[in-house]
Amino acid sequence: MRPISGRELCRLLTDGGWMLKRIKGSHHIFGKAGERKIISVPVHGNKDL
Repeated sequence: MRPISGRELCRLLTDGGWMLKRIKGSHHIFGKAGERKIISVPVHGNKDL
């Protein structure tokens, strides 16, 4: 498995139907209609997660 950056993960989440709800600092918070869960992705430039 290759490492991915936070930016790549954000792109994959939006392609999968997740919506960016808000950004707090360097953390992008995603939510999806019908889901009670949220996903927080740290985005620090192009550094790997």
